[in-house]
Amino acid sequence: IDCWAFDDTAKPGETYRYRVRYYMLNPLYKTGNVAKNPGTALQVWIVNDDNNSPWSSAISTPPLTHVFLAATPAANFTSAKFVIFHWQNGQRHKFEGTFRPGDTIGGSKNGIDFISDWTLADIRASAGMNPKNLATLVAPGGTIEVHDFDADKADPLYIKLEAEVAAGVAPATPATPTASR
Repeated sequence: IDCWAFDDTAKPGETYRYRVRYYMLNPLYKTGNVAKNPGTALQVWIVNDDNNSPWSSAISTPPLTHVFLAATPAANFTSAKFVIFHWQNGQRHKFEGTFRPGDTIGGSKNGIDFISDWTLADIRASAGMNPKNLATLVAPGGTIEVHDFDADKADPLYIKLEAEVAAGVAPATPATPTASR
């Protein structure tokens, strides 16, 4: 028997594993002389409690929103410009905005909600011979990401998302990320 199952509760950016346990009415219940094993015709339900399917491999749903540094943060460390890509209404959309430490990264434009889970926590120069201005982002669960403009603009996911928006063509599905950005 082939079965299809859909998880309409899956959330963007999460990873899931599945297995199947089935219960079905016995089509041979009380049919008499039809079942190969007469005891089978006396069972109302056919259940596989003891023989669940194996767990599936991990299935990840891509996040709807991706955040990248759009320019080198201000030298006075008061603000940073970000680009936010968001998947809505079957298409990839882009928003750019300038944010200060303590701001939630995102906004709204033409009815598209670009609000991300990220908050700009800090802007400072890196240590070393060639310091770069870095932006530190924090997510509600405590995840921390440090963004560098040069690294963000070279990120393959950024390049792919930028190309999707520039082409104005909706991909078949949201981009599968290589990181949580």
